[in-house]
Amino acid sequence: MDDVIDIDMRKIITDLLAGWKWIAAFTLLAGIAVFLFSYLQPRFYSATTLVAVTPPRYLPSFENQNARVIAASPTNKAIVDLAMSDDVVRGVYQDWKSSTQASATLGQFRQDYLKAAVGGDPAIVILSVRAETPDTAFTLANDWAQATVTSANRLFYATDAGLTTGFEVQIARIEQDLQASEQALSDFESRDQISILNNELTSLLAQQADWLNKKSLIVNSIRDAAGFIAQVEGLGEDTPVPASMQTNFMVLQLKVYNDPNPSQAGAAPLQIQLPATDGLQPLAKADFVILVQGWIDNLNGQSEEIQASVDQLSGQITSLQQQIQDQKNEKARLTLDYEKFQETYAALIQKNEEVKISSSDLYASIQIASSASLPEKPDARNTVRNTGMRWLWDSSCRLALF
Repeated sequence: MDDVIDIDMRKIITDLLAGWKWIAAFTLLAGIAVFLFSYLQPRFYSATTLVAVTPPRYLPSFENQNARVIAASPTNKAIVDLAMSDDVVRGVYQDWKSSTQASATLGQFRQDYLKAAVGGDPAIVILSVRAETPDTAFTLANDWAQATVTSANRLFYATDAGLTTGFEVQIARIEQDLQASEQALSDFESRDQISILNNELTSLLAQQADWLNKKSLIVNSIRDAAGFIAQVEGLGEDTPVPASMQTNFMVLQLKVYNDPNPSQAGAAPLQIQLPATDGLQPLAKADFVILVQGWIDNLNGQSEEIQASVDQLSGQITSLQQQIQDQKNEKARLTLDYEKFQETYAALIQKNEEVKISSSDLYASIQIASSASLPEKPDARNTVRNTGMRWLWDSSCRLALF
């Protein structure tokens, strides 16, 4: 069979043994190089902290004054991701003091110097830091743990003492607005004329009502007087008017003239004694009509004067009503502003006190379980392990080549 290869194992072993010096020489040189490289590397020190994810049993509830149970808490994986986030790592990076800091980026620092891992228990997160000096490793490890705990509590449980700063700024601003609104309301009350204007308005309305009543009386009297003329229309010019009609006309006149003038409201009415019917002098129809018509014309003139007075009063009343409404609107606006600032101020004071209580460390969920201690010994270089692994690798490669 032509495709079968005949391998002579004795010849292969003989050839390998003939080149063992070269293999040993190259392997020895590679091992020495790996050993020197590992030995000359800078020494590193490691520090480790533990972060515990344990939610608080109670938090204050300001609605019913009872404590409420926190149902959920962040997972340890969330804490690991948060610890390796740019915001947290950036603060640790800024605290790092090293000769290589200028050439190391934030990502390189995170990859080469920081390590966050989940502990054996779900409630534990392990944070490890490698640095060139024990003090640096110690400082960075504790700073990193504190930054992680602070960020986690602020993010998941809003426990941040700095939250009160914003409320205090708002309180100071609202307090100034409250004082200004209180002063504005006090100034308005010192010049408030609503009561005086209301009194003036009441007086004008009373005068207007009197004038309107007087005008109504005159209009009704003119209509009644015109009725007298219509009743005697069929009589001859020289025919005497019945004494009863003269008496009715006199009564009508007394009704008008006995009414007090609006400008003299409250004055006692005139007491006039009517003459007896049989004592009246006979009056011809023509003279009676002239007398009644003249009286009607006089009443029409009075009605026009009264209307002019009513129109003038209406203008004054409208002006007073507008002034009163303007002052009421201003007072309502100033009062509303004062009450609004007062309620806002009280609410901010209460909220600030609530934030002070709920943002304290007493109600924190994420806590440092174990702080880092100062490293006493540097990390092992593992030169023997690295050299042995390199020697085995090179030996394998050399054997394969031969």
